[in-house]
Amino acid sequence: MALHRLACICLPFGLNSGFLIWEPVSPPALVLPVVVTTALAPALTEEAVFRAMLLAHPSVDGVLPGPARLAVAAALPLAVFVAYHLANPQEQARQTFWNWRFLVMAGVLGAACTGAYHATGGSLVAAAVTHWVPVNAWLLLLGGYRKTRGGRQRKHAP
Repeated sequence: MALHRLACICLPFGLNSGFLIWEPVSPPALVLPVVVTTALAPALTEEAVFRAMLLAHPSVDGVLPGPARLAVAAALPLAVFVAYHLANPQEQARQTFWNWRFLVMAGVLGAACTGAYHATGGSLVAAAVTHWVPVNAWLLLLGGYRKTRGGRQRKHAP
């Protein structure tokens, strides 16, 4: 459910704003290394920090809060999650991560990961998968690999 909602928000926004473009990664041999490495970072590591460490967990903290209390409890971790992306040391990635469209979608992604974590009773795996799938779609299909790793910039109509 979180992935569906995320796609319904980020795909139209990213495509209409010109931030997301159909650009499958080439050569295809890059796919497996990207899929494997993104499972660890950013998906698992960021979700361990920004969801599992900073949000309530039912087995430790009792019952998870309702939607209003969750929104309040998740606001600071979500803001830190978005701001964390501004600190990327790689020049090519930094240019992308400072783009307001990326930051909006990172915020929506963080909210979706929080929703997945909450809806599954505090599952780190659910949050990590919710993070991992769209990151790979972006990197491997929607121009993210070139934007974060370098490469020839293509001109696209807005």
